[in-house]
Amino acid sequence: MKTQNPQGGFTAVYAKQARHPSAVEKAWAAAFAAIRETVPAATDDEVRAYLDSEYGARTAAEVLRGVPVAEQLSYRAARFRRHFHALQRSLKHEQESE
Repeated sequence: MKTQNPQGGFTAVYAKQARHPSAVEKAWAAAFAAIRETVPAATDDEVRAYLDSEYGARTAAEVLRGVPVAEQLSYRAARFRRHFHALQRSLKHEQESE
């Protein structure tokens, strides 16, 4: 699943430092996979929304500092789970409103 926010979130921050667009795509795919593995209840849309958000931007900044996503997740697990719980409620509310 690709970003819906190329001007923000993970993609924007990582792209500022990447030497080639394929590096951004590889980093996005690795981050996406690490989050899906850590939060198996999260849907692809939720993971994408996370990476497209300010939280995703912070995640990219840490990756660029040399901290792998999996390591970030291990010490931020509670925050990630809270974020996904709030995101799930928000997406459910949007779907019910349609």
